[in-house]
Amino acid sequence: MAPQSTADGKVAVFPKWASIVLFITTVAYGIVLIGCTWFPEIWGFSILANFRVHGFTVGIFLFVACGIRSNVKTMIAVVLCQWCYLIPLLPYPTSGDAPNGQSAISVFAHNIQKHPSLTPPQLSAARAADVSLFFEVTPTFATWLESSFPAPCFHRARADGFGVALCSDHSIAPTFPLLEDYPAINVTLRGLEIIGVHLMPPVSPDRARLQQAQIRTLATNAKPHQIIIGDFNATPWAALLRPMLDAGLQTDNYRSGILNTWGDFPVRLPIDLCFFGDRLTLESRRILQKFGSDHHAQRVDFSIAD
Repeated sequence: MAPQSTADGKVAVFPKWASIVLFITTVAYGIVLIGCTWFPEIWGFSILANFRVHGFTVGIFLFVACGIRSNVKTMIAVVLCQWCYLIPLLPYPTSGDAPNGQSAISVFAHNIQKHPSLTPPQLSAARAADVSLFFEVTPTFATWLESSFPAPCFHRARADGFGVALCSDHSIAPTFPLLEDYPAINVTLRGLEIIGVHLMPPVSPDRARLQQAQIRTLATNAKPHQIIIGDFNATPWAALLRPMLDAGLQTDNYRSGILNTWGDFPVRLPIDLCFFGDRLTLESRRILQKFGSDHHAQRVDFSIAD
């Protein structure tokens, strides 16, 4: 690129080292895309596919490092190119379709991020559903549920952040099956099987393998009258979720736009998901206001096919 003079007569040049870094970043991103598509079982590609890790940080670094020494138009182009990698993470509407009619069953699910209790708005939203599911349930929160939630509650509390709980006014008897040694929630209501899950985050090779095993277990046991909902620690475009779709389950994550549930701008991700069988018709899925957690709660309403 040809040098350009600034107003004070100095020459501003896009540094060669920055060009090299940008080139390497672009090539690396291409390798990541290929790896995430064809080799998702490899841990490094698996975590990248989950969260679309990309060159955005490099773009900001170049912008700050080069500053006014660089050609402004070139730097704008650099930053815009890097921001293109962020398109899947930009804010989308946080409310889904409105219900089309009377739902046959409604489910509320929320990762409470180890909070010790519910706020009044959260409690009200949870009580409005037939079944309320909670994740990252600690012994402290379980004690609060038992004493303060105005409906019968069942839980498997854990101090490590993988405890689960269920509350409902309906007469139910939930079980807590293990997904690779971590509890899920399983309950049958109105002929439907509802499974609440908090899957392992793939922050290490061992945890990534656990998460993949958990997903394979869910896919193997998929049924047409099943709802699987919770914190998957994976985005809907992650390759590792393909077994769920291949098993005949559906998801709504592209029906009303990508409904982000975790994080804040500029990094917001749809990792709290819902899959369901073909016996169910989705009436609405709504992402609710944050209640202190780093996750939004979600509520789904279904009708049941005859």
